[in-house]
Amino acid sequence: MRGCTKQCNSRALLFVLLVAFKSSIAAMTEEKDASSEAPEFDADGWTADGLHRLHFAASETNTDALKALLGSGVDVNLVGKECSSSALHSAAREGNEPAAKMLLERKASIDAQDGGQRTALVWAAQNGHLELVKYLLDARANIDGAADSGITPLSSAAGWGKDAVVKELLTRKASLAVKDKKGLTVLDKAKQWKKPAILELLNAAAAQQSSVAASS
Repeated sequence: MRGCTKQCNSRALLFVLLVAFKSSIAAMTEEKDASSEAPEFDADGWTADGLHRLHFAASETNTDALKALLGSGVDVNLVGKECSSSALHSAAREGNEPAAKMLLERKASIDAQDGGQRTALVWAAQNGHLELVKYLLDARANIDGAADSGITPLSSAAGWGKDAVVKELLTRKASLAVKDKKGLTVLDKAKQWKKPAILELLNAAAAQQSSVAASS
């Protein structure tokens, strides 16, 4: 029995050491991955992908870096060299309301389009950031976004299945008539997307608008 106990203890110790070793390797791997993902900036604050420190700072919940960059004189409307994306676009994609507020207080262009013809409101709507959508609308962002391209906050939110955002935009009278480059409205596209909840919201809004138009 004593030999068995000794053998069991040895195996237990070996198991503990193995787990500790694996944990150590996992931690080192995570640390290595985190460091490899950290962007590298040149002397002027740009990455090889054509994005500036300002774009990354606008994505962070802590706004200290963003405040420091803006305070140092970096243009609030600085756009990426390749994607034409602004810091406000970055904040909107991430749903970063504190950063968006700071940028708009510094006179960021609220309806500027990036290289994909998306406004900050389009990005916030597409990613389902309801509170930021409300804030941007209250700040007088164009509710129909880049309507000339057919890319609107409503079509983006509907296409990505963001029911709450769709409901908010419809409540605030987003247009159902805007057509994309193929001549399709958001209602036309919703029928193809097979999203019942979204289609129900859009049909109800269309019926209400028709009723109002008929009675006026």
